Amino acid sequence: MLIYENFALQAKLTPKKVCLVYAQHQITWQELVSTIDQTALALTSQIKKGDRILISLNNPLTMLIMFYAVIQAGGIATLMDAQTNLEVTQKISKIYAYRLIIDDKYRLPSQKGQPLPQVDPQNIFMGALTSGTSGLPKVIDRDHQSWSLSFPYQSSLFHLSSQDRLLIVGTLAYTANLNACVHLLAIGGTVVFSESRQPQKWYFEIKKHAISALFMVPTNYRLLCKIKNKAIITTVTSLVSGGAKINLTDLKKLMQLFPNANFTEYYGASELGYVTYANANDLKNKPNSVGKPFPQVTLSFNDQLIFVKSPFLAKHFQPTTSIGDLGTIDSDGYIYLLGRQNGLINSGGIKILPEELEKALITYLQISNVSVIGLPDALRGEIVCICLEIASNTHLNKQHLLEFCRNKMNLRHCALRIYRFKQLPLNINDKVDKQLLRIILKEKRSIND
Repeated sequence: MLIYENFALQAKLTPKKVCLVYAQHQITWQELVSTIDQTALALTSQIKKGDRILISLNNPLTMLIMFYAVIQAGGIATLMDAQTNLEVTQKISKIYAYRLIIDDKYRLPSQKGQPLPQVDPQNIFMGALTSGTSGLPKVIDRDHQSWSLSFPYQSSLFHLSSQDRLLIVGTLAYTANLNACVHLLAIGGTVVFSESRQPQKWYFEIKKHAISALFMVPTNYRLLCKIKNKAIITTVTSLVSGGAKINLTDLKKLMQLFPNANFTEYYGASELGYVTYANANDLKNKPNSVGKPFPQVTLSFNDQLIFVKSPFLAKHFQPTTSIGDLGTIDSDGYIYLLGRQNGLINSGGIKILPEELEKALITYLQISNVSVIGLPDALRGEIVCICLEIASNTHLNKQHLLEFCRNKMNLRHCALRIYRFKQLPLNINDKVDKQLLRIILKEKRSIND
């Protein structure tokens, strides 16, 4: 199945139904299909089947229409955040041989090109950019069926249908946002793009547009719950969370704000697609777990290294692969992530999984966010750097914290540095930007120096 296979049918059955909303602009199914068709025909005068096209536009409606048009014209589309550094854009374009960059300066050809090519479910339609923690992002190729095969399971597990109105916060260059959008359109729903990065605005948009479904990362859910003078919202029936684990305190607040909602958290990756899922009860009973395997997914473990066999894997990772995640499985079939194999910090021969230390610190300090990274050190190889997101007026006993790390976390012989942040830097996926954090720490003085 192609990711847009049902569009023509939707336009025929519900031509006047609004399917996309951004700011004051609304697009019906009839308008969407017509615009995509016309744009695709014009693009065939510039691109041929298999060409890589980089799309970097500020308006999410224009970006999405161009995304589908490039695919329909036989191209391989990559979405890039419009705020990306020009040098990075040019480097990626050169490395992956992009034929065309479509940005806000681009003008669509006025003449029609060649007839639209035959597009098959096995064809690559997208090159997804990974966020990564260092260096340039990598491009992960996706074919239609590796996404479309998951749509029925997403609908069931995430409690989504053609009647839903989904709010998307942030850029479509974040693959999880794009997947959520593409899935809901594939089943005939409506997608609303937020105009803002401010949680007060999200709250207003949820009420204004009668939003029934949200997809956000835990950081954004946390911000939404912090809004003052808010009333409960009963229209929302589906909450989906990905990118990181949500803590039980935030989950409880979220369910109080949206009392009629079903909550689902998933673990996945650009290369893997969906891997596991957990609902609210799963997380209450097993808060450190990422849930059970997604339907059609089989997991195996080799010295805690997770291998995934799945029809949702990216094209060049099928049928079985590992991306270096470490984990275990309990007797009930629940999966626990331990961290990344290549993310180990080696300080004086002591190997530390940052994720394990982060989880322990969040519980010990009862804070919302923490990041642990390693910085080069001539004597020990690496220094363990603990970066805390904590209010400036909050008392922090650094000696107790150091004792906790050195004793309870068995880091007695490690070099430890503690850094205090009002807010940790985030990337476009709203995850802590560890690459940027490393740059900041080179100029920042730790509180235990």
